Amino acid sequence: MGDHSADADASGAAMTTAVAIRAVAGVFVALVLSACGSSAEPTAADLFREYLDAPNVRWDPFQGANAADRRADMASTGSVSQIQDQLFAADRCGDDGDDGDDLAVTESPCGSGMAVAEAVKGFTGSTGTVHRRSILVKRGGGFEWMIVYVARKSDGSSALVDTKGRLYPGGLDDFRRNNRLLDADDWVLAPRNITATTGHVELVVVSGHTRMPWELWVVGGVGLLVVAVGGRWLIRRRRVGSD
Repeated sequence: MGDHSADADASGAAMTTAVAIRAVAGVFVALVLSACGSSAEPTAADLFREYLDAPNVRWDPFQGANAADRRADMASTGSVSQIQDQLFAADRCGDDGDDGDDLAVTESPCGSGMAVAEAVKGFTGSTGTVHRRSILVKRGGGFEWMIVYVARKSDGSSALVDTKGRLYPGGLDDFRRNNRLLDADDWVLAPRNITATTGHVELVVVSGHTRMPWELWVVGGVGLLVVAVGGRWLIRRRRVGSD
């Protein structure tokens, strides 16, 4: 009878542990779903309007002591569409006389640094060109402009390059999956076809990264570990107590 009782206790403890693990896993899934929907994705128009109203923006080309001054500076430039085309344009390095588009020289294109120069040359060879463009990033409640580069081969194929010299042949989606500069809770306003270097700019809002926030992995992993270890300890204790 004692053996049967011990086995029953162990079986009950195992079932309790399994139920607890499923419960923790359910909570983890709920956290993931809530995180995915915790911040509604803004439209391109909404995010650009927030940028216009921001009191200060890091690396902003428009000057002013406040948002009203910056908007006045922008208004003198042209329409909203013209301003967006100007802000998000891909400017060819070297057009200002710095020889940055000559990949045979040792100087980096657009003063980007040797990491970018090496990544570009590795992709295009010695006959390609480099373009610099800015994308708008919102993180931590503030805005800043981030520089990226477009490397173009002579056959017209292109790849995105970040300031650390990391190459993204798959464009914006590739950048979001693999970059080490932005997080999943950052918002980015950028051209939909980010490696295009001519034509009107169509803007799109995307998250800075596609990975799940690390806090959720920590919470879920620790919870499952605690339940599993606690369950094994409970089973062992009941078996020892029955001897």
